[in-house]
Parts: sequence; structure tokens; C-alpha cells
Amino acid sequence: MLASDLARTVCDEASLAHALRHVSDLAREFRLERLPLEAATEAVSIYETIGTSPLDRTNARRVQALALAQADGSAGSIWEEERRL
Repeated sequence: MLASDLARTVCDEASLAHALRHVSDLAREFRLERLPLEAATEAVSIYETIGTSPLDRTNARRVQALALAQADGSAGSIWEEERRL
């Protein structure tokens, strides 16, 4: 069982978002196509919903930007948005 699956099962959103950040990193390292961006985007969404610390949100945005850069090279908008926040 993946950590993200376990976190979903016990309804721990903060742990789920944290696990998804790591799923995204690993999937990006293995050059999987959609999973890095999907996992990172879900993590960002969860962090925004639960109102987590700025550091957690920024880390999720960093992972999302890396996944987006790998997918199509358009990560700049994420960094601009994060700078505004």
C-alpha cells in the first residue's frame, strides 16, 4: 500500500498532500508522463483547501512547477503566482 493510499483511507488530508508531493517527485524522476503533474496538482489543491503553512504550499508549488516544466516547459506562471502570495 502506498503512503498516499493509506492517507486517503484514514482521511488525513495533510499526510495525503505530503505523500502526493513525494509521489510526484518519484514519478518525475522515473519520467512518467501524467502522474507527476497530477499528484503535484492534487497536493497543491489539498494544501489550499486545508489552509496549511506557506512552506508546505510553496513546496507543493515547487514540485508542481518541476512536473509542469518536465511536461511542457511552462512552469513560469506557477512561480509568478507563488510570488504574489
